[in-house]
Amino acid sequence: MHIIVSWDITNQPEPGAWNMWNERMKEVLKPYAWVRPLGTVYVVPIQYEFERQTINTGLTRVSNQAAGSIHFMVSPAMAGGQYVGVLPQNLWPELNKRSA
Repeated sequence: MHIIVSWDITNQPEPGAWNMWNERMKEVLKPYAWVRPLGTVYVVPIQYEFERQTINTGLTRVSNQAAGSIHFMVSPAMAGGQYVGVLPQNLWPELNKRSA
């Protein structure tokens, strides 16, 4: 199984604030073997539904600390399938490994 996680960080007038919040969001995903095919889109393999909830809880915590300037979404858990689109060729094996 895998999920898709994506976020937007807005209203960051201080230099470096976007990067700081982005790193804090990525910290939540650190225990997982994610791949990032697009700017802030992550494909994350999970084995159990509770891992999806754990990720959601961690991202919600960071979003709340950012006082509403981070919006994110976590997809339902998906099994199998194959992504299509236009990406650098070296990303396809990594993406397929995590979504198999």
